[in-house]
Amino acid sequence: MKLFILLLFGLLSCAQSSYADIESAEPGFIEAAVNGNMDRVKSLLKEGVSINSQTQKGHTALMLAAGKGQTNVVKFLIEAGADVNIQAEHKETALHLAAVFGHKEVVELLLTNRAEFKVTDTGLTPLMMAAASGYSKVAELLLTKGEDVNAKQPDGWTVLMHAAVKGDRDTISLLLAHKADAAAKNKDGKTAANIAAEYRHKEIVELLDNFGKPKAK
Repeated sequence: MKLFILLLFGLLSCAQSSYADIESAEPGFIEAAVNGNMDRVKSLLKEGVSINSQTQKGHTALMLAAGKGQTNVVKFLIEAGADVNIQAEHKETALHLAAVFGHKEVVELLLTNRAEFKVTDTGLTPLMMAAASGYSKVAELLLTKGEDVNAKQPDGWTVLMHAAVKGDRDTISLLLAHKADAAAKNKDGKTAANIAAEYRHKEIVELLDNFGKPKAK
């Protein structure tokens, strides 16, 4: 299995496992946030529950609510003082989780409230996560807010390369329009087009190969 797949699904598995161990933090609080039970969230906070309590995997109520797309809960928790930039076990943040699951409203809410473009322990950025999952609208939002379209992981993987695995044309076109480097190579000497070819995305290979070439008259 490709390294990219291991990295992406490792983060997804990490998030999903934290949904299972939510009781390892404040009893009921994170579960209520994940399920969108606003009344319970408010009640437990009034009783003195720590708003930034974390699961064994390091996830907070805000992070897991963001991953589930619970916009109203995320908004409330931020207003109540939740830290939007806490990093969990693999250095992922609420922004990573909202991006990888395609929750555009949550991503926008987090960015409006000073969420930072942090990277995971393997160098994954929120933009990489959105692009890898084919969420072009989320990727576009992150780009307009200043995410680096040519960010690289230590192994040389770029945002465009991650998008090439998914093969979503809208996402690829978006990244190219924002001047993603189609000629960049990872540590194995592969370009985004090479990676797209491995995953049999013929149309994407053509798009990448033809990018920047003068159109025939």
